[in-house]
Amino acid sequence: MKIEVNKKVEMEQLSLVICIGLLQAFKEGALTLEEIEQYFFSPYTAKKLEQIGLDKKITDIVWMGCELEDIASLIPGELNNEISSLINVSLKEIDKIKNKQLPDKLLR
Repeated sequence: MKIEVNKKVEMEQLSLVICIGLLQAFKEGALTLEEIEQYFFSPYTAKKLEQIGLDKKITDIVWMGCELEDIASLIPGELNNEISSLINVSLKEIDKIKNKQLPDKLLR
C-alpha cells in the first residue's frame, strides 16, 4: 500500500486529521504519549512540515503537541485541557480549508 499526497492542501488536511486522531486516541488511552510523539508530535516532524511550507497554524499545532510531555510532568492537571484545546484548534483549521478543494484519493 502506498499513500501519496502531492498537493499542499491535501498535506494540510491530512496533517490535521492525523493530529486529531492521535490526540483523541491519547485522550482515550488507546495510545501513549510516547507513541503519539513517535508518530507525529516531534520536532523532526514539525521542522519537516515547515520546510514543506504548511500553514503556520498547522505547524504550531504540531509544536504544541511536542510540549505535551512537559505539561504532563509539570502541570498534569492541565493535560486534558491542552489536548482538548489542540483538538479544537485542529478542527477549526480543517474546517477552514475543507471548502478549498476536495482531496484526491490517498491510496494509489
